[in-house]
Amino acid sequence: MNADKSGLLIKILRAAITESNGENFVDLLDEDVFALAEKHHVTNTVCCVFEKYIDRLPEALANKAADILRFAVFKDTVQQMESQCISDEFEKNEIKHIVLKGTILKNYYPVSYMRSMADIDYVVGKGDREKSKGIMESLGYSFHIDSFLHDSYIKRPVMNVEIHEQLIDDCFEKLNAYFGSGFERALLAEGFKYRYQFKDEDHFIYIVTHTAKHYYTDGTGIRSIMDIWVCLNHFVGNMDFDYCIEELKKIGLLDFYNQAVSLAFKWFGNIDGVPYEEKDVTFVEKYVISNGVYGSGANGEALAFIRNYSDGNSSKIKYFSQTLFPGLSYMSSRYKVLKKVPVLLPVFWAVRFFQTWTKNKENIGVRLDGVSDLDQEKFDHFKAEFEKNDVFGSGKIS
Repeated sequence: MNADKSGLLIKILRAAITESNGENFVDLLDEDVFALAEKHHVTNTVCCVFEKYIDRLPEALANKAADILRFAVFKDTVQQMESQCISDEFEKNEIKHIVLKGTILKNYYPVSYMRSMADIDYVVGKGDREKSKGIMESLGYSFHIDSFLHDSYIKRPVMNVEIHEQLIDDCFEKLNAYFGSGFERALLAEGFKYRYQFKDEDHFIYIVTHTAKHYYTDGTGIRSIMDIWVCLNHFVGNMDFDYCIEELKKIGLLDFYNQAVSLAFKWFGNIDGVPYEEKDVTFVEKYVISNGVYGSGANGEALAFIRNYSDGNSSKIKYFSQTLFPGLSYMSSRYKVLKKVPVLLPVFWAVRFFQTWTKNKENIGVRLDGVSDLDQEKFDHFKAEFEKNDVFGSGKIS
């Protein structure tokens, strides 16, 4: 996708969130812009700009925009009703809970359906995850995933709900220690006994942290930067930015905040009263546009490589070797016989490759492509970022 299309998409998004006239873009909208918008999950936002001008679009685009808007309104309405219903049931059953991210954030947009939301996230009190399962099933949800991090529930046609017991994964020790379960920094919502919410400052810090987590582990897209601008526009004049700056500094994300705000202001316009240090965002802009809304597995593999290897090119051979032929410690944890007969290691390399190829062939391509396609510019940028403050790393880069 060329720079002209991404630049046009950003101008359209700016018109949407600033409620500016989008008439000048009517003749410029095309399938390529729609494709890029879909990649970044901002088609709802784009279509809101053209809501008044749908009859002036080419027939195919007009039909697509109309369908997207109808579905956006429908999905937004269902999500809000279901979210309220779940919260009411949690309250009735004495389950402490916090509603997270998009459910709150979308209300900062000019209209809530302008901001798409894939799922609704809750944090519940420790030990309440199992109790919440019965409640979700009683509301017509099907249990979908049982993972260490969260439980997922689906309810057709549009509902996806995730139930967490903590805000940040354990592997991010510094951030996990700062946020805890979430309730340590939350306040009881007015009129409730078991529903909690963050004060504006802590909610904003969490939004920045969540964006940074994606940026440094898998990649993040245009929508995340737009979210930050919308948050700032919503909070400015009513939020203690000094507190936010100090807390972001404390958890090692002040530099990321400055980069994100610099890019948000470049794309969507400055907001008076927001303190930040302007940064060069040449690389950051290109990187964010190249991502989808949540990055990719290949991108995550590239970033993991950067954390653990010292050179962008010569280390690739070592990486591919260790990926295809893991050491005895890793292999014996997977194939117990190697603890007794380590000489069989080469045989089990072949076994492992055959099993992966037959059961999860795509994973091989994702892992190898992520590193083989890694360019020196990206390596140098993230190597410097991780060395400066490896908040999302797994140890020093050696």
